[in-house]
This record gives sequence, structure tokens and C-alpha cells, in this order.
Amino acid sequence: MMRWAAYAILVAAFGAAAWGVYGLVQPDADDVRLTHLRGLQIPAAGAARFAFLKKEIPDIVSQVTCSCCAKKLIQCYEGACPVSCGPCNEQGKITYNMHAHGRSVADIQKYMAKNHPVHAGAGRM
Repeated sequence: MMRWAAYAILVAAFGAAAWGVYGLVQPDADDVRLTHLRGLQIPAAGAARFAFLKKEIPDIVSQVTCSCCAKKLIQCYEGACPVSCGPCNEQGKITYNMHAHGRSVADIQKYMAKNHPVHAGAGRM
């Protein structure tokens, strides 16, 4: 009787260990998303880039401030700025690349504040 109880405990322990190892090797949703993003080619500047960024990283561009108009980048991509706007296009590409390589929104915001400070209305092209 004790032998069967020991076998049952052993089987349960191995099962729990196998489940734990399986969980460790499964990528989480963020890893899957970042891998997907790194595999995509960002379009050239313009309407195609605006649409691409709105589709692929709306949650990120909705939190990053544009240097030309002081609005969130997603607002630029929804018509607040012309599709030919250089700062909107450049900041979108930088934001995409930083996010695709695992940088947090806070890191992206800090980078933009330092390297692309807000100049409302001055940077439109």
C-alpha cells in the first residue's frame, strides 16, 4: 500500500515538473508580438507608413508625443498632420524600431523628449 502511494506521489511530482518546464519554454504574447514586428518591413514615409503604424502598434503610437504638433503620434496618423510631415514619419519609424526591439514606452518617450523635443507647429514639412 505504501509503495502505491509513493508511486502516485512520484508520478504527480514528475507531472508537475514537466508542466513547469513546458511553461518555461512557451513564449509569452509579448515575445510573439515583438518577433512578428521585427519580421515586418516598415513602409517608406507617407500614407503607407501612417497606416502601417496605426495597424501594427496603435497602443504605442497613442502614447508618444509628436515633436511637430505636440499631439500623440496616432493623432498625426489620423489626420492631424499631413502624410508628408517629416517629424511624424521619422518619429514613427524610430518608435516602431525601438518597440520592436523590446524598449518600453517610457524609454521611447524619454528618447523622444531628449532627441525630438516638442516644437508645436515649427517642424511640419
